[in-house]
Amino acid sequence: MEIELKRGSTLKIEHGAGGRVRLNDGSAWLSARASSHPLYRGEIIVVRGSDTTLVYALADVSLSVQLPEDCHMQVRRRGEVLPNIG
Repeated sequence: MEIELKRGSTLKIEHGAGGRVRLNDGSAWLSARASSHPLYRGEIIVVRGSDTTLVYALADVSLSVQLPEDCHMQVRRRGEVLPNIG
């Protein structure tokens, strides 16, 4: 699934263990468990555990996500929460 995020938006992933997120374009920050770090173009991260993972768009971004069926994803845009995806 391809997801586009506008600058300042956050993708919230819950129960995504074993899934993959790839940054295709843009600039983003990843926060998962006790670690936070920048995502680089072309980088693929594997979601570990069922904890919440957040991808924050520092600029407009394009992501490719492959996540388990029981995963919950939600986009948050500057004070607005959009319906769950996936």
